[in-house]
Formats: sequence, C-alpha cells, structure tokens
Amino acid sequence: MNTQQTKPLALQFGAGNIGRGFIGAVLSQAGLRVVFADVQEKIINALNEERKYNVHILGEEGENKIETIEDVAAINSTDMKAIEDLAKQPLTIVTTAVGPGVLPRLGKAMATIIRTRKANNMSPINFVACENLQNASGKLRETVYKELSDDEKKYADENIGFAVCSVDRIVPPFESDSGSILDVGVEPFFEWNVEAKSLKKTDPQCDIEGMKTVDNLEAYVQRKLFTLNCGHATTAFLGALPRTSPCSSQSKLRTYSTSSNGTGTEPSTPVVPSHPTILSAISKPPIYSIVTRALHESGQALIRKHGFTQEEHDKYIKAILDRFRNPNMHDEVARVGREPLRKLKRGDRFLGPIEMCREFELERDALLVGVASALLFHPRKSTRRKSSAGSGAAASLPGSRRGSNVVAGGSPRKGSFPGLNGGALTPLAQLRSSLQKAKLEQNEESVIVEDDYYEYEYEDEPADPQAQEVSEKIAEKGLVPVILELTGWPEDDVDVGKIVWAYETLKAQGVEAVDKAMKKGLKN
Repeated sequence: MNTQQTKPLALQFGAGNIGRGFIGAVLSQAGLRVVFADVQEKIINALNEERKYNVHILGEEGENKIETIEDVAAINSTDMKAIEDLAKQPLTIVTTAVGPGVLPRLGKAMATIIRTRKANNMSPINFVACENLQNASGKLRETVYKELSDDEKKYADENIGFAVCSVDRIVPPFESDSGSILDVGVEPFFEWNVEAKSLKKTDPQCDIEGMKTVDNLEAYVQRKLFTLNCGHATTAFLGALPRTSPCSSQSKLRTYSTSSNGTGTEPSTPVVPSHPTILSAISKPPIYSIVTRALHESGQALIRKHGFTQEEHDKYIKAILDRFRNPNMHDEVARVGREPLRKLKRGDRFLGPIEMCREFELERDALLVGVASALLFHPRKSTRRKSSAGSGAAASLPGSRRGSNVVAGGSPRKGSFPGLNGGALTPLAQLRSSLQKAKLEQNEESVIVEDDYYEYEYEDEPADPQAQEVSEKIAEKGLVPVILELTGWPEDDVDVGKIVWAYETLKAQGVEAVDKAMKKGLKN
C-alpha cells in the first residue's frame, strides 16, 4: 500500500460499519485521505483492492441515495511498521470506532504514532475516540500513557490532543445488492460534536465539515447517551421480550424461572423475541408509549442539568423517535440490546439518567422499567435472510415457509388474543396460530419469523453472553441482590421495589400490563 501522499491524512482505527459508514465517510468528504486500521484481513484486502466503497443513505420515505467514498486504503492495526510509516505522513487526525472493549488494546499503536512523531520533530495532531463511552478519549489517553516514557508523555501533553467527542448515527447491518462486503447502510441523520478546548492546532490544518466543535461537550454527550442510546436500548429490550398468548403461556419458548429474592432457581432459557427489529418493536403502541415516557423523564433531568430549553429538547426527542421508525432501517433488537451489563453500568444510558432524576427528585418510572427489561433480555441466536413473505408477519417451523399471518400493530379486538407481533388475529388466524403453537411445543430447535423484508431463524441457544450471565446471576443470587449490586442502592429504596415490580409484571403479563399500570403510577 502506497501511503506517500501530500493530501492531509486521517487514520481511522476500526473498519467496521461505524468506521466506514460514519467516521471514515465524514473525514473523506472533508477532503482527507482515509486509511483504515483493522485486524480483519478480508476487509483490509478489499479496501486496498477496491480503494473505494459505497455508503447507502437509507431515507425514511424510500429516498435512498448512494455516496461513494474514494481514495481509501487499509493496514493491519497490529503492524507497527505500517503505523510508523503513516505517522511520518501529513497526518492530522487519528480516530477510533472499535468499541469500548477493544479501545484499551490500541495503546501500543497510538504510542508508536506519538513516539515516531516526537523522533521526527513533527507538528501536533489530534486523537478522537468515537465510541459509545463517556470520556472515551480520556480513557484512551490513560491506555496510551502506560506505554510512554516520561519524556514522551511531556511531548504528548504539548502535541497530542485527546479530543473528547459525542457521535450519533445509527448504522445497522446491511446487505448490498452488489454483494460488496465494503458497502454499508446508514440513516440520513448524524451528529459529531468535539470539545473545542481539547483540540490541538494541526499542520496542515483541516476544517472537517460534519465535525462540530462545541464548548460544553458534557451536555451533548449526556443528551445523546440518555436519549438516543437510552431509547434505542429500551426499545430493544422491550421488543426482545418473548411472544405471549393464552395458548402459549406454558410454552418453553417463554421460560422465565427466576425469583425476586430467592435463590436456587434455574436460569431462564433464551427466548424468541416478540419483535425481531427496532422498527417492529417501536411500532407497537405500548412499547412506543413506554419509550417516549422514558425519554421525557431523562429529558427533564437534562433540561435541569444543562439548560436545554423544553422546546428544543422536545424536538430532539421527536427526531429520535422518528429515526427509530425509519421503515428502511431493519436493526435487530438482539444486536441493539447486546451486552446488557455494559448498558447497566452506573453513569450509562439507564442508571445515568435515573441518578440525575434522583438528584433533582424527578419522575423516573419508565426509566426503571427499562432497567427491568434489560434484566429480562435473553434472546435466541438468529440468522437473517431476505424474506419471501409478501406482507404481514409470520412464524413457522423449519420446513414450513409460512405460518399464521397477523395484522401488524394495534390492540387486540374483543374476543381475540394478542398475535405474534402484537396485533389482533382474525378467527381463522387464531385457529392457525393455536395449531402452530402446539407444534412449537414439540419442536423448538429452530423457529422462523418473517416480516415484509427479512426472515429470522432463531436457534435454541443464547445470542448474548452477558444476557446469559445476567440470567445466571439472578438464578443464583435472586433479583434484588443483583439490582443492589448494579445500582448501589439500599434494599429498601423505593426504586428497587419499582424495578422488581416492573420485572415481575413484564415477565408474567407483558408490556401492555406495564404500560397500563404506568399511566396510574408504578407500585412501590
């Protein structure tokens, strides 16, 4: 790979969907030549062979467009010689989109860049960690400084900007009609805010259109985490609750066997989500109601804390909900909800806004429901394929391409029971669904769910190790001890009782019962 260029250079660690579809695309469109650093040889080779890829902008009204990102290259992020060579180039910015778990592994590579630039007496550059993690660049700095000598640290203090940022763009898994492994699909909206005071002046200086510098970054970081990430995860967790109906109440597809305070119960087994995607979940009125309420609860705390106006934050919430309902975004609830323990960390998307609400003595019932739903999250592993269905949703056994069609959305009519996707069944569909449920009792190794776009085949094994860990912890210790461990609250705290109530009600009666009760106020 020839990296000897005079064009300003950006080095992006992480050539995944976020790296290519968001950060790399913005940097390229700002006039920088982008080199990706990754460990996936298949992606590295494809980038070096093609030297370009397409970003598909998935518009809400079917107004999709394609942006071609050109003049790109890639290296292996463990190749220190290649990184050293790049560090000698007109490098102006180093960005990451690798995930919070991988970020600490970049210390050696980043230290190599600093060491090389110091040895060659080069001008300042900026490191920007674009992760779903508060103060990600600060955490990256801690990792990098462990690799540096005192003299190198002094150089870094003066010449390396560890710029704190907030990034926001939904980039779901995407299958290109061209078959290219590089093409990526993204929503039209994006936001990239960087703290102005943490940036160093670089040479060449490059103004990056699409990267906004702000003074009070904490406000934007928390607004995004407590609104977008909170709402996205809540939708995923509620949508991942298992299918329920009178004829399937004893089905092993719905096996929650944990207790609130006791121990010694069996861990719950993974379930088939009632809604495979964020789009189908948020289209269900009770889920939409709970998510909307949660965002307004966190919003009141953000307004008190950071001074956002009611009008501007209401618009922000509406924009977030509209993004979830983009009909061209088919993001699976299992993917969005993955790693529930990380999402339940103090200061993150649930306990962060809850603590802020507690600080200002504000209502937080829907946020507590979000915590309860996270503790119940335990989806089966799935495989997605293009659907052959014409309309509606269906669930079937392997070998049967179509099960009972149901009416999407809405509430059950009198005399009917909730359908597989939360709608109301016709009498004929009721009969078909009843027969089908009986079959599912006998053969549960694989379940196929179809919608208008995709077919999801659920295997009888857990999709998420952290969800399995949560289930095992609750079975071993009981629900309340797990809540106390996560939150640090006393056992008699009213919010602990509300989480327990929401957990048990979601488990036994489903989302509709919780939504109905919330309108009257959660039980203590």
